Amino acid sequence: MIDVTDQAGEGLWDEKSHAKVIISVDNVNTHKPEWLPEPPPNEIIEIEEELEESDFVILKVSARDKDVGAENSKVGYGI
Repeated sequence: MIDVTDQAGEGLWDEKSHAKVIISVDNVNTHKPEWLPEPPPNEIIEIEEELEESDFVILKVSARDKDVGAENSKVGYGI
């Protein structure tokens, strides 16, 4: 229940006004992202400086988020 007054009841309103307020909270971010598969911890990858090959995969990662909705299930990566 919310009570509303004007200047602590000393102004234009002689009595308090009342209102019932219902607040609904939607849980939109329930799950945290998970790796598929879990990447190795603290992996060091060494690449030879003089390799002739210049286009190769070093490490592939994938993750998913089981939350519903485009924004809440989006996963981003940064290197």
